[in-house]
Amino acid sequence: MQYISHDKPATPRSAHCQELRDPKRLKGLDRDNTLARFEKWCEMKGVPYEISRETYRGFESSLFGVYAPTIAKQKLRYLYEFGIQSHDLKTRDYFFENFPDLRTDAEIVAGASWTHLTRLFASELETSQRSRVLRELDNFFRWQGRTAEVAPSLQLGLLFLTEGSSERTKYQRLSRLCLGLEAVQPGCRDLPRLRAWQHVLYNRVCIWSKSRG
Repeated sequence: MQYISHDKPATPRSAHCQELRDPKRLKGLDRDNTLARFEKWCEMKGVPYEISRETYRGFESSLFGVYAPTIAKQKLRYLYEFGIQSHDLKTRDYFFENFPDLRTDAEIVAGASWTHLTRLFASELETSQRSRVLRELDNFFRWQGRTAEVAPSLQLGLLFLTEGSSERTKYQRLSRLCLGLEAVQPGCRDLPRLRAWQHVLYNRVCIWSKSRG
């Protein structure tokens, strides 16, 4: 009678090594190690184990003191992925604003801050800066959500959370935002004030440019 073995065939050594080098597995290990390191850092600093602007910047400094900039940035990206999911809306938007947004246009428009109508109008948006316009609209809709209880129109100064943003950059962003709002939400009550802010920044940028010229 022929003997039938039910043991799992041994994995060839080369295949086992390939499994250990699998990029997804290595990324998972690196992420877990980074989060464990962050937890220890929080414990050492005596701060809550939570991702915020302050804990991120503090942990960032510690990593840059140990790793090369490219490696440190790669590790910090794991914290960013948790930061944009924060229940604290200002923390969430801080991470969206200060780090590269890798979402596709479709993923941006599918965000919870968008309404069915704005998604519908956005699908017909035609501009050479479509992706940038959608990102500004997404930031605006998220800003509306986090300031809804304190009258959004009184909180325009909190629209941009980007660190070190110049007035020229703000003017360019406002230009894209107003273009987008006119297309997807033309009756927006904040649009006149945004246009007024845009005009003020335009004058400041022109004066600065002439002084430099």
